[in-house]
Parts: sequence; structure tokens; C-alpha cells
Amino acid sequence: MASPFDDDEASETITDVALRLASRGFKIIPLYGIKTLRDGRRVCQCPEGVKCSSAGKHPRENDWVHNYYESGADVADLWQKYPGCNYGIVCGSEFGYCAVDIDRHTAQADGFQSMETILQMAGGIAGGAIWIAGRVHTTPRGGAHHFYRLPPPVDGKSFRSRSDILWDGCGVDFKSDGGYVVGPGSVTPDGEYTEQHVNPLMELPPWLRGWIAQRQNWVKPAPLPDWEPPPGPAELPDDLLALMSDLDAVPRYRHLFRIAAAARRADLSIGQAYALCLEWVQANQLAHPEVPGKWAGPSQPRLIAADLSRNWSKLEAERQRLEVHLPFDAPVDPHDLEIARQGLQEAVVDVSEGGPDFSRLARRLPDLETAARFVTKHEPVDWGGLEVDLPPAKWLVPHLIEQGRFILLYAREGAGKSLVLQQQMGAAVAGRILEGTGGDGTPATVLYLDRENGWPDLHERYNAAGFKPEDLHRLKYVLVDDMPMLNTRPGAQELLTLAYRYRADAIVIDTFSRFVDGEINAPDAPNAFFREAAKPLTDAGIAVVVLDHMAKDERVTGPIGSKAKTTSPHVVWRMWRKSETQLRLKCEKDRQKHVPPYLRCIQKSNPLNFLFEPMTKREYRTENSAAAAGDDDIPPEERTKRPPGRPQKSDVDKILPIVARLDAVFGADGEPAWSEARNAVKGDSNLIKPALEYRRLRQERSPRVGFAEDDT
Repeated sequence: MASPFDDDEASETITDVALRLASRGFKIIPLYGIKTLRDGRRVCQCPEGVKCSSAGKHPRENDWVHNYYESGADVADLWQKYPGCNYGIVCGSEFGYCAVDIDRHTAQADGFQSMETILQMAGGIAGGAIWIAGRVHTTPRGGAHHFYRLPPPVDGKSFRSRSDILWDGCGVDFKSDGGYVVGPGSVTPDGEYTEQHVNPLMELPPWLRGWIAQRQNWVKPAPLPDWEPPPGPAELPDDLLALMSDLDAVPRYRHLFRIAAAARRADLSIGQAYALCLEWVQANQLAHPEVPGKWAGPSQPRLIAADLSRNWSKLEAERQRLEVHLPFDAPVDPHDLEIARQGLQEAVVDVSEGGPDFSRLARRLPDLETAARFVTKHEPVDWGGLEVDLPPAKWLVPHLIEQGRFILLYAREGAGKSLVLQQQMGAAVAGRILEGTGGDGTPATVLYLDRENGWPDLHERYNAAGFKPEDLHRLKYVLVDDMPMLNTRPGAQELLTLAYRYRADAIVIDTFSRFVDGEINAPDAPNAFFREAAKPLTDAGIAVVVLDHMAKDERVTGPIGSKAKTTSPHVVWRMWRKSETQLRLKCEKDRQKHVPPYLRCIQKSNPLNFLFEPMTKREYRTENSAAAAGDDDIPPEERTKRPPGRPQKSDVDKILPIVARLDAVFGADGEPAWSEARNAVKGDSNLIKPALEYRRLRQERSPRVGFAEDDT
């Protein structure tokens, strides 16, 4: 039997390489390929095209973890089915091999240097031959994929894929269960993946296996549910019966999830749901034997059981979300329930002529007791509060973080957003009056959830800021290791529980992308986070501060991923570093207009501190106009923008005659409206606004009047 541990020999075409690897036991999946545009640019074949950040590297098919290809005929057909495609090699304990992905990027840590460092710590083996002896593929950017025999499970726990397997930012990733690497012969805009060494695979070195084990979030293999006889077709609900009868549904794994969800709604056990899923898969295979996938072979029952076990808890959480429940099972006031019952009964007999027909709704309502609980749960606002003045805003960090607000602060990597929040939260819990900001010195309690930094970072930064242990007892700083994603109901419940336990005034999440899952460009994750976690917290008066990275493309403004990230927060701050000791923050959104449009942030040392000073729009524009275009103290996304009132050289000959005409009609100090200026000047209406702006700035003797230095 062919094995991936045998020797290989070189080949020439991408199809030949993939066929040879498949014959050795490697599992193949199709990836999107590269196409060349008319202007010569090489972009991804996927619908994103030029916007794709993983051009030529991401799978073409759903559920690639299980829908892999291993026979020569199936692999050869990939290039008939997807012309010009690339391919990937799926890794995992099921196949007996794994890969160590070593990156070498100029903007990131050198993975080879990280491996050498760990190798020296493990005994200093000269040359590092122990970790380059197996099969090695090279990447276009100078990295490498090192293949090894996958070690057996530890205490019943299997090795899973993980990024930065040595330490955060090390540039070394581990590919095992749930991971893949791009295969040799594949081409991306950076170049071609190639084979460097084709020696037999060796065991993963013990010193490297130990580091990987330390960084694993161990997950035991899903247990096989006990098969239980399901109800007969006559006893199944209509929706579940329809799903079982649909043998043409694709993709299969989604349809199985629908069957499991319908079984859970029908109060069937997991064993009965497992029996139904197995029955549907077998019927589907008989109807479509030509469709490949994971639902074949002797491993079929175990794979179905594993998927069902993973998804059952999600279905249970969704069921609980739809049920009527109150936090901590708080009792409902019987008087309120009685009033709600009377109101519902009165509504039944109250028929208004010419209005909506509420009798149609009445047929869809639950029983009276449940409906009354609904009514008491959603009380309308008391409009009598309009006559009462609102309390003044309470600031945790003056000008920046207000009590009870949902705040997003994003910046490019390395700008210092974590450093700023860590120091400011330390000052807030220590009750320090922040210099120049009007802090009242009242200590706050802050819950800080961090998946970005480690204890060495905290030790260095809080010592540099001059904090003592007794200063930080109200700062509940959690280096999160095992917490469900916060855009899910279980994760949100854990967060709300921690906030309740510590009586937090504010919660900081560092960073957002590490606490939610789902498609990065889809709005589902940020919307679910707001619904499940952020809104309950802010409704209780707890500030929620979320840190996030900025989009990598300098032509795009806003946080990385979906624009939905900026729709839910009350305040959105963008931060950039102006110099070693200067930062700037721009308020891009403020629902209640409580914060200044810009903040000047001065970084001090000995001890480390940050001083915030409000800036008006005029002050910011004046500061920007004083800097030459392209200087480092202007954020990259604004370097191509000229300050208002500075027309382009090509428009000078057109604008100045309009300015002269307006001066003649309205005088040099006149302030005509745009419509008046348009009637007085029978010219291009698109130039009237810049001409009026020029006159206004000239009258104010602003230093921005005139043209840019590079216009002459």
C-alpha cells in the first residue's frame, strides 16, 4: 500500500506532482488558481479577484476538511473541473502526517530564526538538521513546509492546527487536524511552490512536539453517540420528514445539520438524531454514488457522530435562546403578570373598525401565561422621564471612554492601541487623576480580556507605568485561553457572568478578531456580538471597549473586515502614531456628540503615561496643512487628500476668475449663499463651492489660503 512516508521523485507539471503525492497517500483538495488581467496583474480566480487577500491559497469547495480527493482519477479530474486551479494538501491525525509551516515575511518575525532559537534552547544541535531532514516544500516568499509523521494522541487528545505554535508572532504554524498547506507546483502572485527535499518522513522531534503540546487547546475526540431507534415516518414532524425525503440536497454536511436541528426541535435524543443522519447519508449515497465526499467507507459512522456531537451543543444553545427565560431565573412580579393577562384578554374583545385585524395575530400567539411573560419582559419606556434632566456624563477615561457606551478603537498593527488602553485602564482602577484631563480620581473596576499579549508584556508595561500591585487590585486582567467566541450565546454568557461577578464598570476586549469567529467580511459576527454581549452590557451601564486592527490595504479606511463593525458602536475612534511621543485619534462616529472630533495624545515616560488633549477640526486641519504631503505624521489613508480650500493647479485658471466676479458683485467681504453665487456667475457650478471656500479662508487670513507647494 502506498504511504506518504515513502521516497518521492521530482516531476514537472502541477497535475503530475499532485498525482504522485496522492499515490503516496497525501490527501488533495482544489484551491482557487491565478488569472492574469489585461494590465498584467495576477489575481485570484475567486469572485473577490483583486481584493482577495489569499490569492491562489483558499479552497474552492465547501467542507474541504472531509471532502478531499485521494484516488488518481479523482485528482486528475480536478483540472478538468477547475481549469488552472491550484491544490492543497490536507493534514491530520486521520492520515498520519502533519506539516510545520515556517514563514519568512519582511514585516513579521522570521520563522527560521524562531526555530533556531528553540533548537538552541533544546540543546543547540548544530545546523538544525533534525528539523529539515524530512519532506520539505518551499514557498514563494522564502518559507517552507516541513512534513513529519504525526505523533499519536496524548491522553486521548489529538493534535490540532494552530498558528504561532512557538509563541505569538513567531512565524511558525502547525498544520494538523483542520489544516492544509498549498501543494508544490501551485502558483500565486508571489511565485511558485516547489519541492526542496523528498526524503522519507520522520517522527516529529520530541523537543518540537513538547512546544506544540504546550500551545494546544486540547479537544478530546467526539464520542460516538449510542444508536437509538428513531420514530417511524408517521411520528416525525412534517419539517423533519421533508428533510429526510430530500436526497438531492447539497452540500451534505449542511443538510445533516438541518436534520439534527429539526430533530432537536422535536425533542429527539442525540442517539435518535444520529440514527436519522446515518439513514439519510446511506440513502443519499445510493441515490448519488458518483458524488465524492467524507460520507463513505468504514469511517462513516465515526465521522457523522463526531460532527453531530460538535453541533449538538450549538443546537442546545440556540434552543435556549429561543425559549422564554429571565436572567438568573428572576421571579416575575405577580401584579405585573396579572396586568399583562388583563391587557391581553381585553385586546381579544377590543375590535376597532377600520384598523388592523388583530384576530389574525391572535391565532399565532402562545398560551396566555407565556404571552403575559412576554409583555412583562418588554416594558415600554416611561415618557414621564422627559421632564427629568439626564445625569452628567461619567468618564472612565476623560474625552475617550464614557460610562455605558460601546466604543470601538482601531489602528494599524504596532500603533500602540493595546499599550494606551492598558495604561489608561490602570490609571482608571488606581483612581489617578489624569493630568490635564479633568479626571475625578474615582476608582473604577475594569475587566480586561486579552488574547493578544502575554504576561511578559504586562510585566514590562505596568512596571514602566509605575504601578504597584496594590494599585491594580480592581483591574481584573484575564489572559484568555479557553473561552467560547463572544458572538455565540455560550461565550456571551461567560462574559456577562464575569462582568456580574466582578461588578465591572468597563470591559476591554483585545482584540476583536480573536474573540469572534465566522467570515471576516460578513456582518454576522459583529452583529451577533452586539446582540448577545455588547448591548446587554451597555444597557446595564457598563462601558464596552473593543480594540481592532485596521484594514491592511492602505486605500481602505476602517477596521479590518466587514463595515458592520462600525454600525453598532456608539463611538468609533481611529488612532495612528504621529511620532515616537505623539499619537492622534479621530472620532469617526459619535451618536450623542459627547466626545471631541480629534484627540492629541502625548506619550510620556518615567513613568509611562498618556496625556489626552481635545482638538477642534480647525486645529487638526491647521496641523495637517502645516505638514508636507507624505510626512509620517499624517495617517497613510489621508496623505493623498488635500486640506479643504487648497484647489488643484489645473483648476486655478478657472477658480480665480470666479473669485474676481464674486468680489465685484458681492464685495470682498460679502458672504453670498451658493444659489446667489450661481445666479451671479454664469459658469461651471462645480467650481462655485471651491471659489466660495477660497474667499472664506482669505477673509479669515488662514495659513491654508493659496496653493500647495508642489503646485508651482
